[in-house]
Amino acid sequence: MTVTEDLEQIKRLTDQDVEYWHARDLMPVLGYADWGNFEKAIERAIASFDAAGEESAHHFGATTKLVPIGSGAEREVADYFLTRAACYIIVMNGDSTKPEIAEAQKYFAVQARKMEKLEQLIADQRRVDLRNRVKDRNAFAAPLTVPRIIRRRRGRSFAWPPMRQPDWT
Repeated sequence: MTVTEDLEQIKRLTDQDVEYWHARDLMPVLGYADWGNFEKAIERAIASFDAAGEESAHHFGATTKLVPIGSGAEREVADYFLTRAACYIIVMNGDSTKPEIAEAQKYFAVQARKMEKLEQLIADQRRVDLRNRVKDRNAFAAPLTVPRIIRRRRGRSFAWPPMRQPDWT
């Protein structure tokens, strides 16, 4: 299986259809064998978010996961919920000499471009909808306006119908 297929397979969805990944599931797909090394990559990505003024807590949710140990029991280990943006920054900060990281960089770059296009399409559609609403309201209001006819008579202009002069008293 390719890295792209693996990323799609381990991707999860919230109730609102928001994509996310578990860091412990993502680690082997990206070619990391040791959690400590992968956690350093996560910490670099968190620092990147913070340096850019982005709220890293919105993209990196700390959690725990139960993993089996030798005696058949389970123990808790640290894990993260990662948004698509978090995964993108992790792979951009990862070791690009690893073929898995290089393929993941391509995958997330393509996915980011797809999201940009979708957001642009949504913005364009909103703009067209607003323009159509304004056009419809203007068409409705147009017959309510009184046309003014300017007539010239002996060098003087007259507006018809005459405008009522304001009462200043």
